[in-house]
Amino acid sequence: MTFLQIASVVILLGSFIVASVWTINMGLLLLVGGTAIAYFSGISLDVVADSFPSETFILIIGITYFFAVVESSKTMDFIVDGLLRLLRGSIALVPPLLFVLSAAATAIGAYPPAVAALVIPVAMRLARDYDISRFLVTIMVVHGILAGNFGPLATPAVFTAKQLTEAGLEPITLQLFVSHVAINGLVAVIAYFLFGGAKLVRAGRMSVAQPALATVGGGPVSGSAGGSADTPDFDGPSPAAGRGTGHGRPNTYQIATLIALATLLVASLGFGMDIGFSALALGLLLTLLFERKQNTFINTMPWGVMLMLAGVLIYIGVLTEIGTIDAINDSLSSIGSASGAVLALSWLSGIISAFASSITVIGATLQLAMPLVSGDMSTLSVVGPVTVSTTIVDASPLGIIGALALA
Repeated sequence: MTFLQIASVVILLGSFIVASVWTINMGLLLLVGGTAIAYFSGISLDVVADSFPSETFILIIGITYFFAVVESSKTMDFIVDGLLRLLRGSIALVPPLLFVLSAAATAIGAYPPAVAALVIPVAMRLARDYDISRFLVTIMVVHGILAGNFGPLATPAVFTAKQLTEAGLEPITLQLFVSHVAINGLVAVIAYFLFGGAKLVRAGRMSVAQPALATVGGGPVSGSAGGSADTPDFDGPSPAAGRGTGHGRPNTYQIATLIALATLLVASLGFGMDIGFSALALGLLLTLLFERKQNTFINTMPWGVMLMLAGVLIYIGVLTEIGTIDAINDSLSSIGSASGAVLALSWLSGIISAFASSITVIGATLQLAMPLVSGDMSTLSVVGPVTVSTTIVDASPLGIIGALALA
């Protein structure tokens, strides 16, 4: 490797460390570092600008804006309430429901930290009222979110599929989704029986009118006798909880949101329309019809993540131009076997992802992993381990989802 290639790797690793130790956006560090490397390499800034991930940027803007509108309409609360009422007092099904709910919400494009922020308080309330291990319900929510991370509309899945397509490889979206569901589902099953699931099965059913999602964080529910864990008796939601319709029929806003969500699924999966633009258009339509303001939605969008992703992908473009990516691939090939290289890359990506944004690490490691796809190694056998190892560490307290769970 040349001096500039070595320097580019040092800057990349240094940016990971600095961003982990201090609250400085890694994308900002890499934008400056990439521009400096390009300058000393004699690369035009136009070439650097061409690496800007415009399609990915639109994708994240569209998805996050749309689900900010969905959250504002309380549609997710209505769906959760309906699912919880289906339990009919079977407490053994509460943890699996939390897993499925979290996975489904993330799989259709909801921002994972937003899902965690919504579902974890629900899980804590259910754990208290049904006398379920808080650790168990937390694992169910966190690994449900991680299982849905590679669902059809989830940002990491769409981003990975786009990267694979641009490299001339099969997107394998469904296979990746099944792999992530299987791995995280296995963790959830083991946790279920390790942390009290068998006791819940033996407990059978409890006399519960209907769990009150609307009262999360709102104090004891009417008729709960102070929230006894032994014999919870919910008479309904607190009027002061202020979480939308919750029980009963959906309002017009929620019906329109459900139609918009179904339209997004059909348009993107059935007709191959761009997910980002479709989500942005539907979100804007709902805003014009029901909100007529967008400041709240704009402020809740993950601009820091977008800056980070843009910085990483532009930096990867610079690394490609100066030959660093090819040099690293040659080093990985010298390991002796493609499977050994995939294992090493998976360990490395998992360690780095524990301290940095998962989608950022995926963007960087995919560029190194894709050349390993060959006759002996399928796309799934290369990309699967890398993406699983990169995302599963989000369950740690160092990740934003794990941190939300602890909070």
